[in-house]
Amino acid sequence: MDGEQFEDGRLPVRALAELQRYVAIVLRAAELKWLDANPGKELPEDFHDSFELTIAEVRPGSATSVLERPQTSVYDSYYEEGRLDFEAALNEVLNDQSPDLWHPLVATEEFGEFGSSLDDGEFMSVPVANDSNSSLRVTPSSYQNKIRTAHKAATSVSLPPTLAIERRKESGWVVARLVALNGLESKFTLLLDGREVNGKFKEPEIFDDMKAVLGTSEKSPVVRIFGRLSFVGEDISRILEATKVQVLEVDGEPWSGRFIELAQLSEGWNDEARSSEAVAFSAIDGAREILRHVAKIGREIPGIYPSEDGGVSLEWASPQRVITIEVSPDGVYEMNRYSRDGESSAVEPTENLDGVKKFIDDTDVEAVRG
Repeated sequence: MDGEQFEDGRLPVRALAELQRYVAIVLRAAELKWLDANPGKELPEDFHDSFELTIAEVRPGSATSVLERPQTSVYDSYYEEGRLDFEAALNEVLNDQSPDLWHPLVATEEFGEFGSSLDDGEFMSVPVANDSNSSLRVTPSSYQNKIRTAHKAATSVSLPPTLAIERRKESGWVVARLVALNGLESKFTLLLDGREVNGKFKEPEIFDDMKAVLGTSEKSPVVRIFGRLSFVGEDISRILEATKVQVLEVDGEPWSGRFIELAQLSEGWNDEARSSEAVAFSAIDGAREILRHVAKIGREIPGIYPSEDGGVSLEWASPQRVITIEVSPDGVYEMNRYSRDGESSAVEPTENLDGVKKFIDDTDVEAVRG
């Protein structure tokens, strides 16, 4: 980087953004190389972690940053190919060579911002591999007139499959079955929609919670995990770091499938009530105890519905009347009887499960269907 701001080897903080973009572009190019060489496969978990550049030196006279890789990895060939691809793409753009609407890297956001921090009178030089006497120069003018223009042109056409698939990272919840746990490597595996998804964690409490339930039933336990998620298209491809875990006990009972459906609801699940909360596992646990009692005494199983406050609603309904039991996230049970003529009766809310069982015993829920 050259210009008055870079005299005497000074490196303004804003210049670090360009170095970060450089690293991001090379890594993105390396990703594309790996994906092309391994069609249909997920990028290895350690692919990003194994690529690291450090500023080993800032030479005087400008702000020539010497970047080095402190360690080698099995993916080095992809990183090197990625660097060469970036240089080729940048060379095409700066020299107006666009027979195929540019190299696919030009369509990436990182490339479209490369050089955006430069002020008038400043420029960046990107060395060309295997030619110490050549470099590619980026100026504010070439950024605006060439890099930015090329990026807009590239994003206006259909992208190659590896770029057309959206890849993003965001925080959120995922509900799936826990099938494997590795405490030594702080890793776990979930079964989600019939496919395995790998994840990582840092806090020992996460391991303790998972270990406590793994292997406690014939089927793998259902867990709700919050953390940093990696997506490929609409599918979760990896859990980068799990920070919270909740366990849902499901043991192949008639209502287990419905409970899993409720557990998968995220905040705002009700389009008409965007403040609707995710169903609490504590409410599902309470509803399960009620359903077990209903089944034990031979009564008809009610409808099972989510409540906007994160609870579970059990409902027996007919043209004549409706009987409901509302289970709140904090373990409070509300029982109500409604008739179609407008009459209703309510039982005092309780936290006592025995009181709920007595309500069921004393209520002819079978008659609801009559």
